[in-house]
Parts: sequence; C-alpha cells; structure tokens
Amino acid sequence: MAREQSFTIDLLNRFNYIDRIIRTQPYILGGSSGSDGGGGTPPGGFIGQLPQRQVAGDTTESFLFTSGSIGTIIDNLNNIRAWLLPAHNFWAETNESNNLYISSGSWYYQNQTAPLIFTGGYSPAIVNPTTNDRLALLYTNRAGVMDWVYGSESLSPPLPDFPDHTSGSLPLWVVYTRPGATTIERYDNGGNYIYGDYRPFINSIGWGAPESSGSSLYQWYADGPLSTGSGIDGVYFTPQATTAKGVDLYLDTVGTSGSTIVDLQYSSDGFTWTSLFLSNPLPTLTPSQVLASFPSDNTIIPVSNIIRANITSAGDGAKSLSVNFRGEFNSITSSSGSASTAAQRGQAIFTQDLNLNLASGALRLRNRLNRTLTIQSVSAEVGTAPGGAGIVVDINKNGTTIFTTQSNRPTIASGANFGETTAIDIPQWFSGDYLTMDIDQIGISPVGSDLVVTVVYL
Repeated sequence: MAREQSFTIDLLNRFNYIDRIIRTQPYILGGSSGSDGGGGTPPGGFIGQLPQRQVAGDTTESFLFTSGSIGTIIDNLNNIRAWLLPAHNFWAETNESNNLYISSGSWYYQNQTAPLIFTGGYSPAIVNPTTNDRLALLYTNRAGVMDWVYGSESLSPPLPDFPDHTSGSLPLWVVYTRPGATTIERYDNGGNYIYGDYRPFINSIGWGAPESSGSSLYQWYADGPLSTGSGIDGVYFTPQATTAKGVDLYLDTVGTSGSTIVDLQYSSDGFTWTSLFLSNPLPTLTPSQVLASFPSDNTIIPVSNIIRANITSAGDGAKSLSVNFRGEFNSITSSSGSASTAAQRGQAIFTQDLNLNLASGALRLRNRLNRTLTIQSVSAEVGTAPGGAGIVVDINKNGTTIFTTQSNRPTIASGANFGETTAIDIPQWFSGDYLTMDIDQIGISPVGSDLVVTVVYL
C-alpha cells in the first residue's frame, strides 16, 4: 500500500514538473520582422516576433491620412508617418502621357491646421503651346482639385504666375512644355515635356499684418550624410519682393575634414540663377562649427521669383544640414485695400536727340544707391519712327551687354515709335557699377530721331 501511494505521488510530481516547464517557456508568436510590416502567421508557437499586420488598428487615428486599410497597426503607423512628413508626402510620376499622377498626401499650415487631405489622382492633360515653348504650373486647391496655369510662349519662357498666399492653392510641379510634345518625362530629351518640383515647403514665408512690413523665413533640410547638389529639398517662390538679409546654417553632425559650404540662388525663370553671395563669402561651416549666421548681399529678390539652396561642398562625414534664409518684405496691401508695391521702383534714362546714328555709349549712369538693383525692363521710344528697318539698342554694364541673348535687346520696329523688353539676361545692377547705352541699328529712311531709352529697376 505504501509503495502504491509512493508511485501515485511520484507520478503527480512528474505532471507538476511538466506543467511548470510549460508555464515557464516563452510563447512562440509565429512572426518575423521585415518589409511591409514583417511576415508570419497568427500566434501559434513559443518563440518569435508578432507581425504588425496581425495587430488590430486604432480606428480613431484614421482622420490623419488615408492609405489602404486602417485595420492593422502598420497602416496606422504609415498614416502617422505621412502626417509627420507633410513636406515630403506629395510625389509625382508620369505614365508616358501628357498628364501627371500625384500621390496621396496632406498639406497643412504652420498652425497645424490641415486645409487638404489629398487622396491622389491624375492631373488634367497639358494643353500644348502652338509656336514656342512655355512653362505650365500644376497646382491643387483645398478641395483637392488640380489645374494648370500657363506662362507665355517664348524662346526663353518665363514662369507663370504662382497662386497668391491667400488663394488657398498649393503649387505642385512646373512642366516645361513644347509644341507637339506628347509625354512628360523627368529628363530633357529635346522633344518631350520635362518637369520639376516647385512646391513651397514646410515653414514657408511668414507674413506680418496686411498693412505692415514683416520678415520672411525659408528653410531647407538635407537629412543624413551630405553630398553636393543643387536645389536640396526643392525650391520656394516669392509671392512678394523680398530683401535678402542673411543665412543661418546648422549641422547635426559636423564633418571630420573639409568645410560644409552652401550657396543660395534665385531665378525668374528656373534656368538662369543668381547667387545671393556675389559680394559676400559663401556661408561656410568649418569641421569644428555646428552652427553660424552669415550676411548675404543686400539683394531684392523680385516677386514671383524662386529661391534654391545648393550644397557646393559637403564636408567629410557631415550629416543633417538645416539652411535658414532670412529676409524682409514690405506691405501686401495698403490701408485702402489696393495692392501696393513691395519696393520702390526707379528708372534711369538715356537720350539722343535729332537724327540717330550708330553709336557706342559714352555716358555712364552709375548705381549710387549703395544696394543691388534689379533691372526689370528696358524700353525705347522715338519721336520719328524708323522706316525700312527697325531701331535696336543695347544696355551695357561696365562695358558688357546685359543681353547675352542678343534677340532680347529692345527693338523699335519699322514704322513704330516704341519698343520694350523684359527679358533681361543679367538683371543685377550692383552698387558702384555703371550702365551705358549703344545704338546698334537704325532705320533706313527715315533713320528715326529723338530717342529716349528708359531702364526700369527695382
């Protein structure tokens, strides 16, 4: 009897021992980490990782963004990531057609108010120019409706008008269009359309009260290890003329050798760029510097220009750069509500009376305003119209033409009294530089007389 009881107790102890082993072993979850949330099956073992796609999602987060289902944790994480990177969640692709597919994304103001949660879709088709090339701007409004704005046709087409900051519209992409082109590409093959990113990014220009002047701040970010390149993180456009004041640089990780050097440039057409540091040294962080501020030239960037930041030297091992541009703008509206100019314009005038002759200019008009001026137009007018041929004049800066494309020179056609050009190839008129005026061509009969040439600058 005692031996039977001992056997029973021993058997029960063995079962208890097995139970303790089972209870103390880890539970196999049956999943593994990997792309798109990892892989595996629902829990069914003792050792492993739980795949994110098997965890139920929190449906209260669904208002942030829409991307597939909200039924799992990975979808919710994607939604949150998309919301945290609003400046990077719009992208475009082309499908060998004359429109763009724009991804889903979100757009929000600096106060964190989101005017647009965009589900994505195809843009309207581009309307081809008829004679010359032109630029087309794709934008979206708060309702997620996309449309194109077209610039004028030209051999050197200008940018179209960008939406005003109060319009509720967001610029997306600019496409260079050609007559007869059929598809949009990311590169220029000489025949089809090409497109580039022209969005204003996070923390774009800060506005003061409508009746007052204020300051502007544009920011660019280059995450991770740095490399040289143009237009890091896109470009900004200037909805109002802005006076450049300076640039601040910050590095999260300084380089071990070599300096990090940045250049800021602006352009009226996206093709010809002018540095904001023609007089001042380029902003430079040495390997021992984390941050510093740098003065720029006191340059007025005209309205509807674009600004980009270029890394001209990365520095070995430097990582995560922040570029901050500081500027000032004048009032947007006057007290009466009508538009007011952002900066005071001026004009310089050359004259030649009586009958015209071919001539190289000798009279010098020098910039004495102690700031860089921007030439916006050059017009020519005569009292007696030329006959048989037109009148062509040229403006030189320090002896060199400002019209590197000679077809851009102001011309008065035969039988006309007036001609004007706004296609200024070298518009910057620096302090101390001088302008002269040449008469490169005159009429035949009559030659034309009493010429007035007006240079308008900002």
